[in-house]
Amino acid sequence: MFGSTTPRRRAVRLALGALTAATALVVAGCSGGDAATEDGGDDVLTIVSVAPPVSLDPYLQNVDPVNIWFIQLAYDPLIRVDSTGELVPDLAESWEYVDDEAKQLELTLRDEVKFSDGTEMTAEGVAASLTYAIETGVNGAAWLGADTTAEATGDDTVLITSAESNPSIPSLLTQRVLLGSVVNPTALDDPSVLLNGTHGAGPYVLDTSSTVADSSYVYVPNENYWDQDKIQWDRIEIDVVANTAAALQAVQSGQADLFRGDTATGESAVSAGLGIEAVPLGLLGMNYIDRDGVIAPELADVRVRQALSYAIDRDSIAEAVFGEWGSAGGALALPDTIGYDADVQDTYAYDPEKARELLEEAGHGDGFTVDVAYVTSVSSDILVQAVAANWAEIGVTANLVNFTDAGQAVGEISGRNYPIAYYGYGQLPPSIVARSFFAGGANQYNPWESQDDQLNSLLAEANAASDPGDQQELFGAAFDRAYTDLAWQAGVVNSYQVFIYNPDTVTGVDATTNGPTPDVAWTVAPAS
Repeated sequence: MFGSTTPRRRAVRLALGALTAATALVVAGCSGGDAATEDGGDDVLTIVSVAPPVSLDPYLQNVDPVNIWFIQLAYDPLIRVDSTGELVPDLAESWEYVDDEAKQLELTLRDEVKFSDGTEMTAEGVAASLTYAIETGVNGAAWLGADTTAEATGDDTVLITSAESNPSIPSLLTQRVLLGSVVNPTALDDPSVLLNGTHGAGPYVLDTSSTVADSSYVYVPNENYWDQDKIQWDRIEIDVVANTAAALQAVQSGQADLFRGDTATGESAVSAGLGIEAVPLGLLGMNYIDRDGVIAPELADVRVRQALSYAIDRDSIAEAVFGEWGSAGGALALPDTIGYDADVQDTYAYDPEKARELLEEAGHGDGFTVDVAYVTSVSSDILVQAVAANWAEIGVTANLVNFTDAGQAVGEISGRNYPIAYYGYGQLPPSIVARSFFAGGANQYNPWESQDDQLNSLLAEANAASDPGDQQELFGAAFDRAYTDLAWQAGVVNSYQVFIYNPDTVTGVDATTNGPTPDVAWTVAPAS
């Protein structure tokens, strides 16, 4: 959970050396010339991304740490999470729960805010935007709750009412999660206009005449922005390249300033003396989703699920896949976030002999074969294959089914076609993690809608708790039960997000686990 009640973990920074000279390299999609400057002395920020945005509609976009940049530049959130992980005012000047059960959050809006076309922001417009998010957004109903309502209760106040306790609503309204990205009500008359243009109250607006879809996205200052001092750049360009190697070359050659890297490019960036911001963010593991053994009868026995967990050599896999950018995983919380319990992390320390004993007790000493679905990537391929090799050592054969299309994978997994699925999940507030994996209805993380009374009781208490200490204890106990007693999932690696930049051209590339992506709208600025 974000905000002042959450323990903070400072991002890991590597020492910056002198920038290694590199030969000029023309990268498809990247503009020529030195990054962060342009003829005429304009300040230009060039970001490279290995994928175009899923959508320019802020509510149809997912919360990938890079794709959200396409949204953040043009849509201010109601509440902002800053580079220390604290919640600070943005389009809402203040907020508070007005009940004792964390079901009703009242927002007081900032005065004299205008959208990029000059339309004034009103409480009615904000309520309409939130309603659109709940009814249409890819995460709105799941995270805010399908029965959640938003209504204007005054000229500058909006009341969000949830049917269930939800202490994470303020965090969901930040630029990290996008559900508070306020959309111009004039665009809601025809939401299709949100797909190819921007209609927000952010510091920048998409220059559609200079933008080439799936290739280069150009943003220019919003002349109607409520705080012109926040605008750091004359132009921001996000260029799409083929892979992280091409992105690294663009930054090394001076054609770009910033990108999200990975293990390989992180190591190269260190050698080249580039700036590195490494942030703990990813929860990667194996999700035993057929917990009642509907299509894989063996998984109905908790001892089998526990055996699979004991058989995973997490330390070796973390080192092989991520090196210094990862550590052994466990339950569904990262260090220094609410719900994390260090004692629980070693529950399933690598013990293949224990795994064999449990399989024998469960009547599967001769092993079995099980299907495992995952979306292919460099890291997921290695991780899943390593886990499969571990399981083979105890007689379990993993039939790996990889998808190149994430949407297809989600559909197949949500359709209850696979008993085990790899998951890659960015750390979010604990109530949202719980909704995804345990309590939020049918989805890719819990397609059979598995339920456990004790787990549900712990989550209900945790969501209703207002004291951070109580939240820590209760969410920790809930995640412990799911991980240890029920063995519903097995965390394999906790990974870092690695952001690489040119320290000669940009500054302010800061992030934390609770606010894990550099704030290109407010904080990233010219180095000069």
